[in-house]
Amino acid sequence: LRSRSHRRYGRHSCFGGPLVGMPFEYDASASYLWTALQFTHTVVPSVLIRPTFWLFFALHMGVFTAFHMGYLGAALDQTSMLYIDWRIISVITSMTTFFEVFYTNNVFSRYLRLYQWTRQIIGSLSNFAFDMRVHAGESHQPMVRLATRFLLVSVFLFFYE
Repeated sequence: LRSRSHRRYGRHSCFGGPLVGMPFEYDASASYLWTALQFTHTVVPSVLIRPTFWLFFALHMGVFTAFHMGYLGAALDQTSMLYIDWRIISVITSMTTFFEVFYTNNVFSRYLRLYQWTRQIIGSLSNFAFDMRVHAGESHQPMVRLATRFLLVSVFLFFYE
């Protein structure tokens, strides 16, 4: 039965189509350049469809073009309001880097905690199936199989949400 459904629906499907959130299969035989130029399964398509990205990009290109065409020449004069001292920028850059590293560390620790919890859930599922099989006896094995299937479905639904 499994091989027929595998042939009919593919490897990553349960009901005839690809499941959302399934892991991406990495091709280790692909070259570094090919891997670096792939944009599917990355954040790039999600960023490129946002209007705010294009607004800030257009603003950046407008200021860049205006500066290089000489419209913002006062930005080189230290007494001008457009002048930016690079020592001040280094302080802001240092603060931004600190908060970025702090936030990334926080996110990674939350990921590790979530990973441990999911491993505990899967371990508890395995323990339940083993304990039910051992303690229920031979005459109740169809009920054990049904209870295990219900628990497995509830765990799948929990992870899907």
